[in-house]
Amino acid sequence: VLAALGAWYDDYDYGPGNSPVTPQLLRVLSYTTGVEKNDTTFKTSFPYEQTPWSGTQACKCDGAPNMTQGAAMGNSRIVYSTPLALSAPEVIAVVSPNPFVGRSTIKYNLDAASKVTISVYDINGTEVKVLLNSTQKPGTYTQSWNGEDLIKGVYFIKISKDGVIKQSLRVVKG
Repeated sequence: VLAALGAWYDDYDYGPGNSPVTPQLLRVLSYTTGVEKNDTTFKTSFPYEQTPWSGTQACKCDGAPNMTQGAAMGNSRIVYSTPLALSAPEVIAVVSPNPFVGRSTIKYNLDAASKVTISVYDINGTEVKVLLNSTQKPGTYTQSWNGEDLIKGVYFIKISKDGVIKQSLRVVKG
């Protein structure tokens, strides 16, 4: 850090004819991790990192990744070789008010017709109540929840679509 600010390294002896470029400074400046380039490309969808290598196949690390199209150097035009595989979430839900005292409302949106289950769990993971268990068409819905009989604390609302958990919301009863 001190060298970055312009201070000399500890092994520098101030005096006529002595160079501030010391062996310790050269070791720091020439340090390398051994990883000088990527051995693969990024994925086109989230998460963009590649799956870790299994360690059993040969890695072709001797050349640049095979890119058919890309950004041209010195040109402001960018050409995308593959579109990103992004899609909207299957279920989007919010709960309000949060924290709540008595009643709360869950507003959610479905992208396709499906069987929806909305359940409430306490902090120990015990199911407290099933608010909804029915088949619904695509659209936006609201589900009221009366939590007056519950003690104060943290609860979790689990929203499942066709038996698969799609979202979990944390709510606080005050």
